Parts: sequence; structure tokens; C-alpha cells
Amino acid sequence: MSIAILIVLLFLVLIGIATLIILIHNSFKKHKNIKEDNLNVLFDSLNTQVKNIILENLNILKDEINKNNIENEDRRNEKFDELKKIINNNLEGQKTKFTELNENNTNKFSELKESLNDNFTKLKDNIADQNNKANEVLVNKIEAKITDIDKKNNEWFENIKKKIDEHFEDKLTKHIKEQFQNIKTSMDEMNKGMTQFETVQQSVIDLNKVFKSNKNIGTYGEFSLSQIFEHVFSDLKDKLWFEQYALDPSSSEKVDFAIKSISVKEEKNGPIEQDIIIPIDSKFPLESWRAYDEKENGSEKSRLFKEFKNNITEKAKSISTKYVKASNNTTPWAIMYLPAETIYLELIKNDPQFVQNIFHNHKIFILGPTSIMAFIYNFSMQKEAHNISKQIDKIRDLFVGVQDTYFKLTKSINESIKGVDGARKKLLTAQSHSDAVMNKINKQAKELSLEKKDIERIKLEASDDEK
Repeated sequence: MSIAILIVLLFLVLIGIATLIILIHNSFKKHKNIKEDNLNVLFDSLNTQVKNIILENLNILKDEINKNNIENEDRRNEKFDELKKIINNNLEGQKTKFTELNENNTNKFSELKESLNDNFTKLKDNIADQNNKANEVLVNKIEAKITDIDKKNNEWFENIKKKIDEHFEDKLTKHIKEQFQNIKTSMDEMNKGMTQFETVQQSVIDLNKVFKSNKNIGTYGEFSLSQIFEHVFSDLKDKLWFEQYALDPSSSEKVDFAIKSISVKEEKNGPIEQDIIIPIDSKFPLESWRAYDEKENGSEKSRLFKEFKNNITEKAKSISTKYVKASNNTTPWAIMYLPAETIYLELIKNDPQFVQNIFHNHKIFILGPTSIMAFIYNFSMQKEAHNISKQIDKIRDLFVGVQDTYFKLTKSINESIKGVDGARKKLLTAQSHSDAVMNKINKQAKELSLEKKDIERIKLEASDDEK
């Protein structure tokens, strides 16, 4: 039951009670013989009953109002819970989207990392295949040359033998001896030639062993490093990296490769950018490495490894002396490239402090194929980030300029508005004074029985004239 219905019922009850009182009063008037005391008692009783009825209905109305308030409170709580649930669902949805986005970025980063690893592996395999093919072609050519020489020697020997057989019966013993002496001489020369070719063949086999061994791959360090630059960072040639770079234009001496970076120097007038060169030279003491690699374990192998390290140390000193020069805008350090990953790892495995000592004493980083690729990639990313940062600075300066101009424009507009408002206030004041004067004139004109001017009509006509 609603509050409005209860109020109507209460009103009807009150009307009924009032009507009843009036009827009773009229009835008593008709029966004047009823005593006044009894009449008062009756009215008091009736008054009490009316009060009770009113209180009872008021209590019912109060209870209904409280019930409605409770129901409204419950409905508000339900609405609040529904709203809270919707907000929580939205938050969960946003959280899920953020998690999915984070997972997507992680997957993309993993795919990029795997792609880089695959490219590095393919490059390494490609270089190894090219070296193996070159070795096979060289060995095949030398073996074919040796076979051809053997064939010619055999043909020559058979020719001599045939001539001896043809002239054996017609020649004198002296001539036969001379021929045999010539044959002996020729055979000796042939044996010497065969010995020389066997030596060449053994050297080729040894060279093939060097090329095919995983421990000695990358003998041609400069070629190996050139392949890395050309295949992995070809688009940065003569931008980030340079081949056969002359650090000093007045000198004919050139470093194998150089990376051009940017150095920021703090000056009184602000930071100044200048180019700085990182020299990279390829060194590989092949003979000392082969001597160490071919020895079995033992004290002799340890001695040869020490000689190998000494050889690398000397080459590091040479690189530092020749290429690390502040006058040529180089970094205070340089890079020595070892073209074989296994040799680089062997050096670190047998003497972990050796590479650190070389840098500490001679300011030379020793890097292998994998580490130098990571090094170059890092510098390319730094340069790209620097370029992006410079563009961001330009955009920021442009935005600050626009913001300053907009602030000045806003200030001018506000001052103009204030000026217009001031003029408007002055015009309104003048108009008020004019109206006061006109009213005073009209008042005097009325007293003098003259025609009164309508101020509002004058304003309207003036407005029409302006339009």
C-alpha cells in the first residue's frame, strides 16, 4: 500500500469522524432532556476514540513510510552493488586486455630474439660453407695440378725409354752410357720435383686441416669481419662503419674497420656533439695458435698457450700504439677482433682474467664474431636512439614555442575583453545618466503640459537605425 493511499484513507476517516461528531451533536440538541454531564462524557469518549484512530493510522502511515524507506534503501544498495559489479567487470576486462597486450609484446620480443639468433647462425654457417667450398676448390686444383705433372713426367719417362729402345741397337756403348747418365740425371730431377710437389701437397693438406677445424675457423680475420659488416649491417656502411679507415688524413696508415659514434661534450654554452672513432683491427697469431692446438695435454701445451697469449699481448700493444690517439678523435680504447669463436672461448676458458688484463693495461677489447656483432648492434641502436631523441627535442621546442604564442594570444584576448567590458560599463553609466535626465525633462514637460518623449521608443528607433 502506497503512502498516498494511506493519506487518502486517513483523510476519509477524519471526515467520517467529523461527520459523526456533527450528527451526534445535532442529535443531542434535539434531545434537550439529556444531561450536560453525560454529553461531556460522551464527547470525551468520542474524542479519545478519534485520537486513538488517528494515532493508529499515523502509526500505520509511519510504518509504511519506514517500510518504503527500507525498500528504497535496499533498492539503492542493489543498484550500488550492480554498479560496483559493472565497475569491477570493467576493471577485470581492462586488466585482461593489459595482460594480453603484455604477453603479445613478450611474444614479439621472443620472436625478434629468435630471428636474430637464426640470422647469426645462418651467417656463421654461410661463412663456414664458403670457407669449406674455397678449401675444396683449392685442394682440387692442387691435386689436379699434381696429377697433371705426374702424368707429364710419366709420359716424358716413357718417351725417353722408347727412344732408348729404338736406338739401343744402333748406338755405341759410349752413347748408351751417356743416355743412361742423362736418364739418371732426369730421374734425379724428377724425384726432386716429386719431392717438392709432395711437400706442397702436404702443406695444402695442413692448410685444409686449418680451414676445416672448428677451432681454427676464421684464419682470414679481415675477410670474416668484412662479411659480418656486409651481411648484417650493409645499410650502415659509410654511415656507422667504415672499411680501411684513415684515422690521420696526413698518414697512409689505415685501420681495418672503424665505427663512428657521437660524443657529447659539456661546454659553458651547453653540450656540444662531436664525432668519435672506434678503431677495430683484426689480429690472429696463426703459427703460435697452431703450435698450441696440435700439442697434446702437458707442460709443453701450457708453455705454448703462454706464448700464444704473449703474442696476443704484443699485437694488443701494437694496436693501442698505432690507433688509440686522442688527436685523431678516437676513443681511449680500441677493439682487437679474433675471427674464430672457439679460439676466443678457449682464451677465456683457460685464463678468464687475461682479456680483462689486456683492457686494463693496454685499453684493448678482445672480441669474437658473436660478441662483436652484439657490440655493433648495440652501437647502431644507440645511434638510432640518439637521432630519435634529437627529433623529440625539436618537437618539444616547437610545442613550447606554440604554447608560449598561445599564452600571449590568450592574454591579449583577455585584455581586449576587459577593455570592451570597461567601455560597455561606461556606456551603460552614460545611458543611465541620459535616462535620468530624460525622465526629469518628461516630468517637467508634463507639468508644463508639453509632449512627453518615450525613452524606450527612442532606444528602439536608435537600435533600428544602427541595423
